[in-house]
Amino acid sequence: MQNGEIVPMDHTRRSRIEEMQHRWAAQYGCRVLLLCRREYTESNPLSGIADSAELYAVACQNMCELCVVGLVGLVDPPRDEILDSVGKFRGAGIRVFMVTGDYAPTAAFVARQCGIITSTTVDGIDEINARVMVNKTEKRTDDIACRSTARSLLVSDSEHTLANRSSLVVSGPDLHGLGAVHWDIIALYDECVFARITPEQKLQVVEEMRGRKHIVAVTGDEVNDVPAMRAAHVGVAMGNGTQVAKAASNVVLLDNNFSSLVVAIECGRLLFINLKKVIVYLLPMTNLSEIMPSLFNVVLGLPIPLSTFLMLVINTITDVWASVVLIHEEPETDLMLHPPRNPSKDGLVDVRFFIQAYGFVGLVQTITGHT
Repeated sequence: MQNGEIVPMDHTRRSRIEEMQHRWAAQYGCRVLLLCRREYTESNPLSGIADSAELYAVACQNMCELCVVGLVGLVDPPRDEILDSVGKFRGAGIRVFMVTGDYAPTAAFVARQCGIITSTTVDGIDEINARVMVNKTEKRTDDIACRSTARSLLVSDSEHTLANRSSLVVSGPDLHGLGAVHWDIIALYDECVFARITPEQKLQVVEEMRGRKHIVAVTGDEVNDVPAMRAAHVGVAMGNGTQVAKAASNVVLLDNNFSSLVVAIECGRLLFINLKKVIVYLLPMTNLSEIMPSLFNVVLGLPIPLSTFLMLVINTITDVWASVVLIHEEPETDLMLHPPRNPSKDGLVDVRFFIQAYGFVGLVQTITGHT
């Protein structure tokens, strides 16, 4: 419709509508809706239908002979705490990916507002395919060689002005037909936005990242998010989400605040560190320092400095209260500046832990306690 008159839709008008949609999405981050109308001379086939499935089927059958009325742009700005939270995640070595059903330019604009995208140049599926072709021409068929080549290409690319940081925006239709080599390269990007994504593709993204030994956490609030939340290591549901999403999640944000995840990660890291401090204190204190006097008494005939009762009294005083103090120790200022630990290598107790506990702390306690 133009100037109140209905005119045919030609290629020029269609291109103008698509150009305006792209401009609104890229410059203002709008979700663009196309409004149409249709006049019925006899009766409206949609009236009187109560069943939603039947209503949808009838509407699809009558989705023809429509007249374009105009475009409507909806702006949904991110919450104020998102930018700061994403910055703290990045400082802690945690990558934040956006997986959304929005149009790609809209998703990229919102991601830049949230700090998820910071690079001046953003790659797309064409750059991924180009790097795969480079790998094939260089006969990099081995998976390890392919990943090494992709990393060198990402770091040395002159298009990216920020060192070791690269951005990628991929739409859902572009994910069809991608192989393992494509996903190897996608997993190397620090900043990723997946637009026009279906629930099945969101699940695919989670599984591909998990298959490359990444620890994945997924946030969601709808039923469509449940498969991806269950496939992730940690599923996070919003407090105002559906009951199905809450039941499928591991964590529920009751205040609907994304920044609560920062607090949760900080508390988890602090608890892990304080537990190691308590264990490294208790192991040599309650084992080595008490076994050595008894061993000296049996082997060398030296007298036991303390009776069993006094040793229990000392344990009660030194172990309990010192452990309480250590477990409630305040976090260090650089707690959220360390990279995430590798669960397969950096456990709560390892060989280095026992060497420190018995080879250093235990000997110091034993020697100083009997001198």
